[in-house]
Amino acid sequence: MKIKFMVSIVIFVFVFALLVFSASCAQNNVVFLCDGGSGNGEYPTDAVGDFREAVKLIKDNGGIIVVCGKYTFTELIHLSEKSGTSNGKRTITVTSVYDGVDYRKTNNASLCNGNENYSANMILAGQFIFENININSYGKGQERAIIS
Repeated sequence: MKIKFMVSIVIFVFVFALLVFSASCAQNNVVFLCDGGSGNGEYPTDAVGDFREAVKLIKDNGGIIVVCGKYTFTELIHLSEKSGTSNGKRTITVTSVYDGVDYRKTNNASLCNGNENYSANMILAGQFIFENININSYGKGQERAIIS
């Protein structure tokens, strides 16, 4: 009886540790992004402020970039294997809806290609899915594109 009890405790501790480890791994595959972000990307309040940085944080396993506010790029974003910003065959989803929150509604989230003065392009490397996100294109007299 005592051995069965000890085995049950060991199994419980193992399963609990596995669940905690899985939850922390899942959190590491989500990065929050918005203008002015200067954090580590773990939470909307600690968002990163650069798309390339967001990709670098999750490129090895793939994951989700959550645009949790307005994010504007006004210069070329060129992802590449050489720069360490290619996710290869791992998929990165770019969205504004995560964990039951639609940041388009709660924080006016959008991906803005350029602004009133500058145009910009984004050249992706790897597999990307854009879903549940508003994309706005601005700029004067120049082409604006997101190229995959």
